[in-house]
Amino acid sequence: DVYSIDNHTILNTFYSAPLKEIIAVTNFKSNNLYAESIFRHLALLSVNHNATSAQSIDTIRGFWSQKGVDVSYMRLYDGCGLSPQGALPATTIVDMLVYMYKSDNYAPFRASLPLAGKEGTVAKFLKNTTLCGKAGVKSGSLSGTRAYAGYISVNGNDYAFAVMFNNFAVPSKEVVKIIEEWLVLDAK
Repeated sequence: DVYSIDNHTILNTFYSAPLKEIIAVTNFKSNNLYAESIFRHLALLSVNHNATSAQSIDTIRGFWSQKGVDVSYMRLYDGCGLSPQGALPATTIVDMLVYMYKSDNYAPFRASLPLAGKEGTVAKFLKNTTLCGKAGVKSGSLSGTRAYAGYISVNGNDYAFAVMFNNFAVPSKEVVKIIEEWLVLDAK
C-alpha cells in the first residue's frame, strides 16, 4: 500500500540540496553514502514505491544504452562501487565521460571532479607533474585495485580517460606512480 498523509499533520518539510551540489560532494569527497543514496533513488524514477536495487540497475543500464554506450560488460551491484561484484570496463567509463562532455550538464559535472594535485581525494595524485591542476579526476580504490577517470586539459583540449589496475602484486604507491607516468606521457 502507498502511504497516505491525508489524516496526518505535517510538522516540517525538508528539501535536499540541488542535485549538482550533491554530485559535487559525492565526486569531490568520494562520499559513498551519497553515491549509494543517488543509486537507490534512481529506482524511484520508474516506480513510486517499493524501489529496489535491481530497478536502479535497470534504470542506469537503460539510460546509458539509450545514449549509445555499450552496457554489455557493465556489472552493477551497488551505487558506490564498493562491491567486488560490480565492474565497469574503462572503455565504458570513457564513453560515459565523452557523453557528459557533450551534454548540457558538463559544466557542473566537470566542476564536481577535484583537480589532481590540488584537491579532494586526488590532492596528491599528479602533484609535481605537468598535469598538476590540469585534470579533473575521480579516484577509486579497494584492496588490490586503483582506478582514475576524468578529463585532462592540455593545449586547449580536453581528453577523457579511465585507467584501472586490478590484482596487482606491488605496493599501491608503485601502481599510482605508473599511472601518473603514463598519463603525463600520453598527454604530451
